[in-house]
Amino acid sequence: MTAFRPARKQGPGRGNKGLGSSVPGVMGTVVSALAGRAAPSPLRRIAAAGSLAAVAVGIAWAGLQESMFVSLRVGLLGVAGMVALASAGLLRRSVLSQVLSRAMAWVVLLPMGLGAVESLTHGHAPPLEALFFGGASAAALLLARPALHTEAARAEFNPVGYRRWFLAGAVASAMAAIVTAFAGAGGLLFERAPAALLPLALAASLLASTVGVVRMRSWGVLLGVLTSMVTLGAAALAGDVYLSLSLVLAALPGLFLAAPIVASRVRPVDPVAAPSPAARLARTPALEEPEPRFRARIDAGACDIPAGHVAEPLEAKDPRSAAR
Repeated sequence: MTAFRPARKQGPGRGNKGLGSSVPGVMGTVVSALAGRAAPSPLRRIAAAGSLAAVAVGIAWAGLQESMFVSLRVGLLGVAGMVALASAGLLRRSVLSQVLSRAMAWVVLLPMGLGAVESLTHGHAPPLEALFFGGASAAALLLARPALHTEAARAEFNPVGYRRWFLAGAVASAMAAIVTAFAGAGGLLFERAPAALLPLALAASLLASTVGVVRMRSWGVLLGVLTSMVTLGAAALAGDVYLSLSLVLAALPGLFLAAPIVASRVRPVDPVAAPSPAARLARTPALEEPEPRFRARIDAGACDIPAGHVAEPLEAKDPRSAAR
């Protein structure tokens, strides 16, 4: 778990100043902006949340228009409620809220994108619903992307290495949890409670793994890997091809979380030997503050020094003799 340990803070630099204090306030803002760590503006956050909220409104409208199947209406309204919660999560600065919200947006975007590609391959124009839902969710993901890489987000989630890899694994695990939770909820709606137990248990395990990874807990990665192994075993024993394929897809997030651990064993990460571009930029001499200069004024009249006295040079004393 070397790559998943919190990164060490930089030690003090010259004098009593750390490396971060050698960059002035304005220049530090420039460095953060160049490194892609500037916090998104409130307008950008509102635009991201509004794009995902538009998806929630569209799904709710489709649910209200459904009159033949009550269970389908309830399901669509439930999905709309979850998308609305995800849109509110994009307004928060918490990394966990951002990860869960992005997972919900990806759950909407992927089927819409695949449907549009399938329509194009058959020579048909994609449906307007697919374009609307896919475009709005993609806009929300793009607008909210900088929120995961701000200074505050890096302070909250700051592994030694492979940070983007761990974030992608956490988002994928949350996506699998949402999809399996939908499958379990569908089983409950269609009065198939025994068949809903396995998806709901899998969703709970994947969600717990996501929370553990974002909270920088090693058990989150271990739980994701264990869930992946159990799911792959269930896929091998399943008699249905589609069920086996679904279980294999649900096992991918755990394998994705295990990949940086294996990579860190092959190629260990040293944050001191390989600092980030912002740290390298902050260490350049051109951006360092000059040492403060002190001036002292001595009033000769306040000292009882006889006229013509010549100061003798100070002799170097042995510290050991001084200690005696």
